[in-house]
Amino acid sequence: MIEVRFHGRGGQGSVVASELLARAAFEEGKDVQAFPMFGVERRGAPVTAFTRIDDKKVRDHSKIHTPDIVIVLDTALMEAVDVTEGLKDDGQMVINTGKEPSEMKVNTNADVYTVDASDIAVQHGLGTEVAPIVNTAILGAVSSATGMVEEESLIDVILEHAPAKNKANAEAAKQAYEELQGPYPGEKLESPERTLLSEQTDIPKSEDLLCEDPEDHTDLPRTPIADCNSEYLNKTGSWRTVRPIVDLDTCISCGECWKYCPDVAIFVEEEGAVVDFDFCKGCGICAEICPVDAIDMEKEEKYV
Repeated sequence: MIEVRFHGRGGQGSVVASELLARAAFEEGKDVQAFPMFGVERRGAPVTAFTRIDDKKVRDHSKIHTPDIVIVLDTALMEAVDVTEGLKDDGQMVINTGKEPSEMKVNTNADVYTVDASDIAVQHGLGTEVAPIVNTAILGAVSSATGMVEEESLIDVILEHAPAKNKANAEAAKQAYEELQGPYPGEKLESPERTLLSEQTDIPKSEDLLCEDPEDHTDLPRTPIADCNSEYLNKTGSWRTVRPIVDLDTCISCGECWKYCPDVAIFVEEEGAVVDFDFCKGCGICAEICPVDAIDMEKEEKYV
């Protein structure tokens, strides 16, 4: 069985990509499965999708923990999500980036491939330069890298089942198939430790607040308090695909950007506006509202 895990963002087409890949394999006589997993349903939020392909009946319906293939639709996610988690050492990884495979620092021994699916998508009018829809382009690259489905099967499925712009999507897949770079052998790196919120503040940890003998305070039974994942600092800036760049020479420190920022991720100081990139989601409201056009939105990949 071949197990595939997609990492992308809402609006990039990760879920559709997993379904199209499954359809292409199904047309070749395989048994398949495709399903997504995501939290907040909004454009830019991290999305994971899965595809299973086998010659026999697929009976495992759990999420994929040890994929053979990992597909990354947005490199900015690699700063916040361990996209290589569980990836087999003899597996393959396909990344949407303008960089060559040898330039990618990934924590895996699997073979690494790259393709500039974002640029290809824009060339074919799929999305915009700020928010390209890269799913079909990345699938063309996946077909080229892995051979798990034939290019012809993939193109036929895209032409029949792509939600819109079927011909443009098919051409994007063909171009990505030809422009794939790799393979390049990956190398496992040391994984950084996650930052605890309690280490960033003076707020006491929950276990420090627990009394040794609950009966001293109440006769009622105590409900145990489990560890909570929310204790980890959730830097939502990892959702960003573009970032605001402030021209301090033009900025007049009027405070309009601060007033309208939905994430309170921009502040105004004497020298001008300052962005907190740990939490800025790249919505672009600050650039739209700026009365002197001192803020430009640029691709996040330039700064990763």
